[in-house]
Parts: sequence; C-alpha cells; structure tokens
Amino acid sequence: MEKPNPKPESVQNRPTKAHESIFLFSAREQYYYDVDAIREPVTSTGGASFGKQRHSTEGTGAQSRRLKSAAERNHPLGKNKRSVWSVPVRSFPGAHFAVFPEELIRPCILAGCRPGGTVLDPFAGSGTTGVVAEELGRNAILIELNSMYVQMQKQRTKVQGALVSQPAVSGIDEERAARIAVKRTQRIREKAPLFADQIEEITAEQVKAAADRHAEAFALCVQDLQARGDAFREQVRLVVSKEAIAELDAQRAGLPGTPEYHADFWRLQWQRLETANAMKIDSGLKKTE
Repeated sequence: MEKPNPKPESVQNRPTKAHESIFLFSAREQYYYDVDAIREPVTSTGGASFGKQRHSTEGTGAQSRRLKSAAERNHPLGKNKRSVWSVPVRSFPGAHFAVFPEELIRPCILAGCRPGGTVLDPFAGSGTTGVVAEELGRNAILIELNSMYVQMQKQRTKVQGALVSQPAVSGIDEERAARIAVKRTQRIREKAPLFADQIEEITAEQVKAAADRHAEAFALCVQDLQARGDAFREQVRLVVSKEAIAELDAQRAGLPGTPEYHADFWRLQWQRLETANAMKIDSGLKKTE
C-alpha cells in the first residue's frame, strides 16, 4: 500500500517510509475471490497505434489484421486491481494510534467476502472493519480485549446496531436509592445551613444513575483484569510443559476466584519465568568467559 501523505520522519540516511505491506492469505487452495468487485478504472488507451491499423487484403499475418480498439480490449468493469494501492492516511478523533483507513479494508472485504457473508476481525481496535462491513452489506464479528477500544466502537454510530451489549443491570433498587437521596441532601444542607433553602434535593434517579455508572466502570475493570490474567497465563503456557501448566492451574484454583488474584497470580508466574531465563543467560555468558 502506498501512502501519499506518510508520517514525517527525521531520517537522513534512508528514504522516508511511504508504504505498508498487506498480506492476503487463504487456508485452502480453492478460495472465494471476486475480481470484478475491485476492478480499477482504465486510465490508458494503450498507445496511439492501437485500433488505427485497417484491414487489408494484401499481405499476411499482422499486416492483414485490424487491432482491437481500447474499448474492445478492456473489460467493461475496468482493469484488474494492481498490487500497489494508493490510500491516504486519515485522522481519527478517538484515542487509538493505529486506525487504518476505511479505503484500505474496503477492497479486502469486497474481494474476499460474499454479500451477506461474515467478516472476522480478531483485533478489532476502533471497529473500522465493522463500519465498512456494515456499509457493504456484510456481517462482522469483532474481537477486542481492550475495554477502552470496545467503548470506542460503541461510539461509532455505524456499528452501534451490530454490537451486542450486555444488558444493563442497576446496582441499586428504587427504595434504597430514595433513602440515600434523602440522607445525601440532608448532609449537604447541614454543611451549608445558610444556603440550605437554595440547595436542590438529590433525587432517587440521580442516585441510581450514579450507581449504574459506578457498576459499569467496575465491570469494565473486572473484564480488564481477567483479560490481563488470561494473557499472562497464555504466555506461561507457551514456554512450560503440560504438566507444569496443569500444576499451576491447580495452585490457582486454590486461591480466591477474583480477577485481581487471577491477574496477579499469572503475572507473578510470568515474572518468575523471565527471571529464571535471565539467570540462565547470565550463567551461560560467564561460562564462555
């Protein structure tokens, strides 16, 4: 992919990087590929001499044939898409530093997914794949561990309908919210008796809204800690034996099941492995000396 407006680089010993590589992989030898969906407009007639030779009864071979015109030679939908795509970099208002342009993902979806099919993005980020899939009449499954990016996806109006959110569960009932509202109002007025008459009463709806926001924020923290613990466990699993990971799982099962314990336990195991590996490397270097 060519970037006409690449990020400036303060380099003096090489050209500024103005391209990115895009890999199109397939799990099978025979795969779906819609060549017509991503054809490019024809911008060249192929030279001044094409189509100008007239048929002649004299001579043989090329001299007696009339070459086809540009309109006759080219496909009516355009030419086959080239391997170099020119895609300008776009800005994104959200807090994500690596959002790719919609123009980049559009040809991949058009060529590789049938209309009405499903696109899977295991690293959804800000949800650009879901936005483009929605526009092109495809379904999308977005997977993202970072809860901040999930919230970012929900704010993009084009994918709000495609996202499946957890049902909102209030963290407090009406009766308790009313009691808390009365007590909070009373305490505030007691702290400012001169302005007690001017202080508006806190309502049960306000208390419930604040409790719901707190519950939602806490749920996101729980999800984030669980995801961190899972990530550390996966790192550990990749470098230890099956027996070792089974033993660690048994140790973890004996601890409280909270996400804080989960994240901290597997973080500690990974740090121990890194420390042991560093000691082995250091020991090996000393032996070579």
